[in-house]
Amino acid sequence: MMVNLQSLATRWNAISRYGTSVRQDYPTRRRVVMLNQSAMLGGAISLVYLLLSAVYAPIKFWPMLVASPFLMLGTRRCPY
Repeated sequence: MMVNLQSLATRWNAISRYGTSVRQDYPTRRRVVMLNQSAMLGGAISLVYLLLSAVYAPIKFWPMLVASPFLMLGTRRCPY
């Protein structure tokens, strides 16, 4: 599987700008973009942690392994 960095960067920018509009002032747009990027990175880190926990300690961390995907999907969108 090849990863096309151009399409990956385009998708990153599109998701980062979700919830912004041209009518918003610059500080508001910047805040929304930073929030979106932080949420994506936090979700990626949580997913890696979840996978590592599932591989190395499934018995000890089973409640977290069951609850984490539902908690990640249950987050709300930013109201901006």
